[in-house]
Amino acid sequence: MSKLSYRLRLLHAFAGAVPFTAFMLLDLWANAKAAEGPAAFEHAMGWPRRVPLSALIALALPILFHAIFGLWLAVRALSQFPTSTSPSPRHVLQRVTGLIALVYVGLRLKTFWLPLWTPGSVASDVRSEWVAWASTTWNGMPLAAYAWLLALAAIAFHLGHGIVLAALRFGLAPTRRHRLVVTAVGALVGTLAFAFGAHGAIALATGWSPLALGSEPSGGACAPQNGTAP
Repeated sequence: MSKLSYRLRLLHAFAGAVPFTAFMLLDLWANAKAAEGPAAFEHAMGWPRRVPLSALIALALPILFHAIFGLWLAVRALSQFPTSTSPSPRHVLQRVTGLIALVYVGLRLKTFWLPLWTPGSVASDVRSEWVAWASTTWNGMPLAAYAWLLALAAIAFHLGHGIVLAALRFGLAPTRRHRLVVTAVGALVGTLAFAFGAHGAIALATGWSPLALGSEPSGGACAPQNGTAP
């Protein structure tokens, strides 16, 4: 491996472990606030909408690099399959989930974050558009919600395993004991990310919070309509 390739992989690992993780935490938090209702979401989105454009660009550029370089790695891995140097199943899964994450982030930017950051937009209206998509059904099946949950599961694996790979890449787990600790941390992060994201997705799609045991759906529960993402 050349020095340039090694440094690019280090940068790719950092961009996934820090900026991408930061974006996903922000996105999951926004979903959780949206699940609390229009008023809570409108209030909570005050500070994200005041973030300077320069800060948004500083966050977006590393994520864009992570996506492009990750896409190149995925294509390169496919070109090597099947050979004696084929990547491991976890490596392949990391690339596949990275592609799913890329589609998810693009969809969220187009239908949620960019409209939210548009001057003059109303946060509750943006929320309503996303809820309308999340609660869409097809022949009684909440396919949009299922797709959202599957995407969150893929992203949770990508985040958790990505943390492990980044730690190994930066030499933070030199011994077997360190690797076990890092693997446990990655698994915990992935599990919590999926649980937190799934809670928001279910609440927005059905109007019912899994944490509110025994409660009844509070509206917006999987409206029986056909449609696609806004």
